[in-house]
Amino acid sequence: MPSPLPVDRVVARRRLLWAWVVTLLATGELAGRIAFLQPYARSDDPFTHATAAWIFFWLALETILLVTVVVWQWRRWLAVRPVVLPVDATRAVAAGVPELDEPSGAHLGLSGQVDPPPRW
Repeated sequence: MPSPLPVDRVVARRRLLWAWVVTLLATGELAGRIAFLQPYARSDDPFTHATAAWIFFWLALETILLVTVVVWQWRRWLAVRPVVLPVDATRAVAAGVPELDEPSGAHLGLSGQVDPPPRW
C-alpha cells in the first residue's frame, strides 16, 4: 500500500477554488460599486458630490475589507498547496534553502583578504 501524501490534494483544490471564487466576487462587488459611483461623481450638484464623497469613503473601507479577505483566502491555499520536490532532494532543498548544501566559505573580513573599512 502506498504511503499517504503529505498534502491532501482535495483540500488544496477546494481552497484554490474558494480563493478564486472569493477573488471574483470581491472584484465584481467593487466594480459594481464603482459603476454605481460614476453618475454621482459626474454630477454638477454640490449635494450629489457630497453623496459621491460619502460613497467613495465607504468604497475605500469596503476595498480594505475585501482585500483582507482575499489575501486571507490565498494564504490559506498557499499553506496547503502541494510542493513537488525532485527525487534526490536534500534536506536543504526540502526546506527551501538550497544554498545550505554548499560549503561555507571563509569569512572575508577575518581572513585578511579584504582591507577593513576605513574608520570615521
